[in-house]
Formats: sequence, structure tokens, C-alpha cells
Amino acid sequence: MHINLKEDTRGRGRPYIFVCFVIVAIIIFLFQLYSSIANRFFEMDMWWMMPSLFYYTDGKSIFEIIKFIFGTEPYMLGSPMVKMFLFVVTKYFGPQPKNYIFILLVFHFLNALLLFLLSKRLKLDFRIGFFAALIYLTLYAHFESYMWPFNMQHLIVTFSILLILNMYLKTDETIANGERYYRFWILTVAANFIATFSRMSIFILPIVILTHILFYSKDETER
Repeated sequence: MHINLKEDTRGRGRPYIFVCFVIVAIIIFLFQLYSSIANRFFEMDMWWMMPSLFYYTDGKSIFEIIKFIFGTEPYMLGSPMVKMFLFVVTKYFGPQPKNYIFILLVFHFLNALLLFLLSKRLKLDFRIGFFAALIYLTLYAHFESYMWPFNMQHLIVTFSILLILNMYLKTDETIANGERYYRFWILTVAANFIATFSRMSIFILPIVILTHILFYSKDETER
């Protein structure tokens, strides 16, 4: 049976159904998380990470804080992204667990949105992107990534990969259409540079881009 994804537009004429569905799903999702977030407390690694953060940042100059964020001490505190996240949230929101979780949930929702946008860039059917994003958002396996502050590095890597893939494909599309692409190209390169400050798993990104370059499909049907 041949399925033409380009012509398969069932459901597109009833966007309110998808909007209502995602609103209900998000309400249920957040309702289930509420008690866990409200009653959350620091444990395990956070017992020494927070005192270390205060030691290296309280009463320090901007230069000293920047040196701490991009430095190697303390080694176990993690990457510059982790230090920056902990410092910014602590300074502007306060050192309560719920504040860190709130910011992580924002990134988690952004990742779901970027996944949906990526599916559109790949010219997949609307329903494929919609349900892929919704499953990603509500999948229980991701629970620890946004409920445990130290795991923010995994969320940041995912965010970087999805964001830069969208930017890369947008740049590629702009070049193919003969339009001015320099702005998108510069932003994509800048985002790639910033992403290098995250975990080693960011190497997934250049592998995916290289795969796209080497095995680029001729059209959306082949893709």
C-alpha cells in the first residue's frame, strides 16, 4: 500500500482537536508532578554541590564568578553549563528545589516543541510530529531529567541538538532556495560553539549533521 505523506492531510482541518488534546494532556502531566515538585528537597549530590556553589560565588566579583563557571574547580561539580544553571537560578530565583525544577521543565517543554518543529523541517506528516512531541513530553522515562537538578546537563544536550538541527536545516533550506543565508549560518555556528561547553554526548550532533550531508535524500518520499 502506497502512502503519500505529502497528500495525507487528515486532521489538519480540525486543529482545535489537537489543541484540546494537548491542553488536557499537559494539565494531567503537570497535575501528576505538582506534589512531587512542591515537596521536593535536596538530596545526594546536591548536599555538597550547593555549599560548593555558595563557597565559590558568595561575595565574589564578576570576574571570579566567570572564572569559577568556566574553570575546572571543583572537578565534581560538572560542566560550565551546570555551574551557570545552578548559579543563575540560585541568584535570581532562590535556592529552593522547586525553582530549579521549574526551569528544567521549561527546557523540557521547549525540547518537545523543537522536536515538533524538527519533524516539520523533515516534512513529516503533522500527526507524526504532534504525537512524537507529546510522547516525548509526557514519557515517564524523562522524569529524572527535570526532577533532579544535576541532570540538567542531559536536558541541555537534548535542547542543543534539537535547536541546532532545526537551525542547520533552516540554513540548508535557505541556501537551496537561493536566499540570503548568512544570518542563519552565523547563528548556527554560534549555537554550535556554545554547545561545546556541555557534555561529551553533544558529539551526537555533528554525527547527525554529517550523516545528513553524506546520505542526503533526494525528496521527502525517500526521506
